[in-house]
Amino acid sequence: MANIPKRLYTGQPTDTVSTLYTVPLNKKAIVKNIILCNTGVSDTKVTLYFTPSGMEAAPDNCVVSNYMVTHGDTVVIDLAGVLEAGDMIKGLQDTGGAITVYASGIEVG
Repeated sequence: MANIPKRLYTGQPTDTVSTLYTVPLNKKAIVKNIILCNTGVSDTKVTLYFTPSGMEAAPDNCVVSNYMVTHGDTVVIDLAGVLEAGDMIKGLQDTGGAITVYASGIEVG
């Protein structure tokens, strides 16, 4: 099995829940690091989910809940979240275009 370090997502989630990354078939992913950078003009909340395949984003799969990122601030979250094939990272922010999310990790398989 190959372990491939990878950028899992980079971009700005919208103000509604959307899929940021889906684990490819026959692989697993270990999410190692999430960076949140607020380049907007005001403080903004962000929510992220590690959603099992076939499920919707819900409180029971939330990993970052309404986290306030101060204007001009960058937050680094170190973790080791394991996702199975078909699982997703989903997210949203209060103000579209304010917070950039960068998720990195390892794909295994």
